[in-house]
Amino acid sequence: ALEKSAYWGCEDAVKLLLKVPAVNPNGADAGGATALHRAAENGHTSIIQALLSSGANPSAMDQEGRRPLHLAAGNGNVEAISALCEA
Repeated sequence: ALEKSAYWGCEDAVKLLLKVPAVNPNGADAGGATALHRAAENGHTSIIQALLSSGANPSAMDQEGRRPLHLAAGNGNVEAISALCEA
């Protein structure tokens, strides 16, 4: 649920899920992508910041060896790139 909420830019849902102790901000989907990957690829900067504040790993790699920064850069998401570089 966290990865999908991050992908679609549902900031309120992401923030609510991050308050649930059982939700891991570094949990990954079947392809190894975390919520941070999903937020980065779609340029959801406020979600990126919330995830990072909750302990999301900006160096996590998916099964193709891509980090969130790679996805943000590949899609030209300048604000997302900046948020990830400041982490």
